[in-house]
Formats: sequence, structure tokens, C-alpha cells
Amino acid sequence: MRIVMADARGNPCDDLRRILLGEGLTCELEDVVEYGSLPGRLAAVHPDLVLVCCNGTQEEALAAIRTAHQITDAPILAAGEPRISLVCEAMRSGAKEFLDLGSPREELSAALRHLESRGEMPSQRGKIISLFSPICGVGVSTVAVNLAASLAADEKTVSGKVVLLDLNPPPTDISSLLDLEPKYTVADVCSQWERLDAKMLAAAIIEHSSGIHLLAQAGCPRNGSHPRCDANPAALRQLFILLRRMYPLVVVDLGHALTENQVEALRQSNFVGLVGRADVPGLRRVHWALEALIERGLNRERFKLILNHHGGGGQIKHAKVEEALNMKIFCTLPENTALVTRARNQGVPLRQLSSMARINASFSGLARDVRAQLEEVIV
Repeated sequence: MRIVMADARGNPCDDLRRILLGEGLTCELEDVVEYGSLPGRLAAVHPDLVLVCCNGTQEEALAAIRTAHQITDAPILAAGEPRISLVCEAMRSGAKEFLDLGSPREELSAALRHLESRGEMPSQRGKIISLFSPICGVGVSTVAVNLAASLAADEKTVSGKVVLLDLNPPPTDISSLLDLEPKYTVADVCSQWERLDAKMLAAAIIEHSSGIHLLAQAGCPRNGSHPRCDANPAALRQLFILLRRMYPLVVVDLGHALTENQVEALRQSNFVGLVGRADVPGLRRVHWALEALIERGLNRERFKLILNHHGGGGQIKHAKVEEALNMKIFCTLPENTALVTRARNQGVPLRQLSSMARINASFSGLARDVRAQLEEVIV
């Protein structure tokens, strides 16, 4: 979405423009104009949004808002010091929202959500699908890669793009599962989160032949050092804002650790797959994770149980699993160690090795069911 910004001087501070870019909005340097040049710019580019900075006299700022309101149907945002008289007059003049420049990042995010919820601007926010398990070795990364591949292959995917985000604490295996060597990592992106925009983020994302776009954590350094992890909840919130503007679907591999970063990602998610295993130790850990996450304010209803490695001998019956966890099984994924191992060694999703295998039908079914769940979600 393109935004035109006007103020008394035609050169608002770089910080404000950076915040606009951080929301995934397009704001070229020539889109920043002074009040008097606003009509010509609006006629030239037909923006999706207009922002009027009220840093001149109140009369000049209100006149700019009224002019924009007469020329364009795009929603108008006013920004400045939240004096009661200025806020009221700006809204009467045609502004839809007023931003307090004392906290512009939070104010802009809230204003955009309000406009979208009221239908005054189209929602361009993708959906976040997170996969988490408290059980090491249950195959969360394998599930994430193959779910992302199934979603990317679905003709219903808008623009055919799915991004896979690796939020395992580094070092991780996602890039090796796809035989990719990313130049930049999640840590690189998150270290610059306050100035992050769509162009910077796109430079860190690489594409796999399956159609998956990947933003990975660092793998295992050859020198034996431990990769840094610069992610924090604030950085992740900014990362999700941009990814949801850039992609219709974001698949997140959260791994096994229950850190504050993982909890923040779960809060941001539209769908959460809780990957488990139908044995006593596995169910105990899933039960513990559920209770721990509920304690952190997440509702049990957010979680959908996915049983991986299903079909082995001695596993607990479905009815007992559902009774023990007080939740329905959303999906089962069959055991196929040989095919999974081949896919991991070759760095490709399962569907690129054997499209007819039963496990691929299961992932296609999981993708279909996840889509159905997302259609019921209000962003």
C-alpha cells in the first residue's frame, strides 16, 4: 500500500518515514511533500493512505486535511501533538484517525488495524501458522517444511507465495532440510528491527525450488562457535508485521523451547499446531506445555493437536489421547522413516521425492484443514 505524507516543510523526519516503511507501506522520497504540493502528488499517484503531519500552524494543517479529503477517497491520517482542539478539528476536517507522535509506531499499527476492521481500507495481512512441540525429536521442522511445501503447491495460495520462518534457537537445521545456504539470518534481521522495512527483509529471504520462501536461523558454524540470537519479542512483532504484509501465509517453526520469543510468536499466530506423539512421555510433555501456555494467557482452544509418527506399534489409542489432553486430535501424520530420511539427505520436501506416498496425502490433507481453519479466523 502506498502512502503520501505531507507536512509544513515537505521533509518530515526520517524516523517517521522509517516507521511507515516498517509497517510494510510504500513511501518513496517523492511521496513526502509540503502542504502546498499535496494536491498535485495525490493526483499523480492515487495513494492508498494519506498522512498529514500537523507540525505547521493549526489552520495550515487543517486546510491540508480538507484539501486531501476533497481530492481522494483514500483514508486520511493526521499526526501531531494530541491537543483536544486539534484532534477534534482534524477529525471534522476529514481525518479518520489521529496519531500521537509521542509513540508513532504503536499509534500507526493501531490506526491501520482500526481502518481495516471498519472496512475503510482492504486488509493485506497474511495469516500466521505456527508449529510447536515440547518433545525433542518429534519432527516439528519436518512438519513445518512439508506443510509449507503443500501450501505453496496449492493453487489457492495468493500469489503462490508461502514463507517459512525458522524461530528455533540457533543453531538449527531448517536450511539444511532445504539444502539452502542463506546469506542473512533471523538474527541479522532482528538485530536491525527498529529500521527494518520490506526491502531489507526481502534481501534476507531465499527461495526453494518447491516454492517455499525461507527466512532461516543460523546453522552449525564449521568453527564450532555458537551462533548469536538477537531476536526479542519487540523484534518479532516487527518481523511479523512485515511478513504478513509481504506474504499471504507465514509458516513458523517454533521448535521445542518454551521461551518468551516462542510465547510471543504463539500470541501472534492465527493457527497453532501442537505436534505430539501418542506415548506416555509424549503426552505428559504436551500436557505440561498446554498448562504452561494457559498460565501465560493463551487459550486452550488456540491449539490443534497433530500426532506425528502415527501408526507405530504400542501407541496409545486416539480416545485415550483425547481424554488425557482434553482436546480433539486435529491430524495424524504416518510414520515413513525411509522416505523422510531420503528427503532430509537430499534437501527437498517429501512431495518432490514421491508425490504418491501416503505421507504426502496426509500433508496435503493437513494443508487443506489448516486453510479451512484460517478461513474462520478474523485477523
